[in-house]
Amino acid sequence: MILQIETLALLFSTTSLILLVYTNRFLANAAIIRGLKKTYHEKQNDVI
Repeated sequence: MILQIETLALLFSTTSLILLVYTNRFLANAAIIRGLKKTYHEKQNDVI
């Protein structure tokens, strides 16, 4: 199997995009958790 330069360029760009997506997902989850914790400390509600 012969890999050309175009194939390698696509693979590397795809890898960085996948890492970017997972980073954004992690940051979004962290923001949700921080918001829930803040709400819990303000209201002391066990349902949260």
